[in-house]
Amino acid sequence: MSIVHEALKKARQKIETTALIQETKELSFTEIAHPWRQRVAPLGIIIIAGVALYVFLFALLQNRGIDPKGNPSPPPSNVLMAPSQIDGSTSATSLKPREPHLSSGGARDAFEKGIALYRDGDLTRAEEQFTAALARDPMLAEAHNGLGLVYKVRGDWDQARRHYQLALDVRPDYVEVLNNLAVLYDQSSETKEAQRLYEKALTLDPRYAQAHLNYAISLEKSGLIEEARREYQIFISSASIEQQDLVRTVQNRLKDLQ
Repeated sequence: MSIVHEALKKARQKIETTALIQETKELSFTEIAHPWRQRVAPLGIIIIAGVALYVFLFALLQNRGIDPKGNPSPPPSNVLMAPSQIDGSTSATSLKPREPHLSSGGARDAFEKGIALYRDGDLTRAEEQFTAALARDPMLAEAHNGLGLVYKVRGDWDQARRHYQLALDVRPDYVEVLNNLAVLYDQSSETKEAQRLYEKALTLDPRYAQAHLNYAISLEKSGLIEEARREYQIFISSASIEQQDLVRTVQNRLKDLQ
């Protein structure tokens, strides 16, 4: 009897041991074969949080007028855009006066070469030619104007102002230089002096279209809308054929100011 009892006890122990081994194997397999389950939950949370953060930042930047790609957003449709002011940097008329000073052939030739080089964007050689023209004729105001434009484009506004003033010392009635100097003052936020120079240029030449346009823009920036409208209208009536694209821009501007 005891022998049978002992055999049954050993059999039961063997069954329990086998079951425990099997359970341990299954647990080990689960931990080895599916470790990703322990990482999926935190990773999913991180992805969702990242997407939410991007959406939030995108909306914030758009509200501030910034493109997340780094490009400025276009202005809202209700923002009025004025035409650009014109000086000799963009207009040959202000570079080469309508009534040129009669100078010696060498000075005049150097000045003409300087104009051509300036228009081609070769500022270094243009400066050399304008300087050479002044060496031959120190009274050649047009060469000082040319140097003023060169320095303006380079961003050296102090030198640009100095050469504009030197040109006016030689020719106080040089309306193109009065216009160029006024634009420089306007862009330096010295509005009153700029407007004084525009008025002086227009007193000397009431049909000088570029000065009327620049004066109009300056008046508008100062909040003098009716005065600006008047100057815009005069510009339209006195503009040249070459300025017809600007005329259309100004006409649209006047509609915005109604």
